[in-house]
Amino acid sequence: MRLITASVFHRRINCPGSALLEAQVPSIPAPEALEGSRLHELLATGQGEENADIRWARETVACLVENLLGEGQSETYYEIDLSYGAEYLGRADFVAVNRTSALIVDYKFYRQENIPPSERQLALLAVGVWDRWCVKKVYAVYVNPLLRATSSVYAYDSTNIEEILLTYLEVLVKIKNTPYTQVGPWCLYCRAKCICDSFSKEVKELWQMGRKIRSG
Repeated sequence: MRLITASVFHRRINCPGSALLEAQVPSIPAPEALEGSRLHELLATGQGEENADIRWARETVACLVENLLGEGQSETYYEIDLSYGAEYLGRADFVAVNRTSALIVDYKFYRQENIPPSERQLALLAVGVWDRWCVKKVYAVYVNPLLRATSSVYAYDSTNIEEILLTYLEVLVKIKNTPYTQVGPWCLYCRAKCICDSFSKEVKELWQMGRKIRSG
């Protein structure tokens, strides 16, 4: 069982107990996730040029590669699995690498502004890129073709990577030894909400508070 991957790193940091709870609940993709998977496939396979959002995404990523890695030759990879040693960390949508630096792009397909994606996902993917190619600096950015928007560009060097790895190892220990749960924004995409006592208690308290306000 994979206790921590990049996409849930932020959740595991704040709620280590979610790892064991989510393992008990089957993953059923929402319609939005299925659409995102289809668009991911178009970007990875070089198809979809008739789609304006796809064209915008490719042009944007090309500009990012040129601006951050320079005009020299870079190797590019799509839908690439990353790990640290034997530990699987997650899949990057796009990676470009030259002799000294790398760029990670993670595509998001929200159709409206939602809770901003956590930088932690990119941070853990950066560990995998750093470990695989031994580059001095890793850049990472979220790109949303549907909103024609990009996040800030995050930059990681060896010092940052060591801090991320320390956090990763600390969370693994918590999951195995003290898997507590707590409620917060990270609950939004957690599939274990239906069996989580902390979430149920929080919802009940909010419902009771609402009743008091309405009756008062």
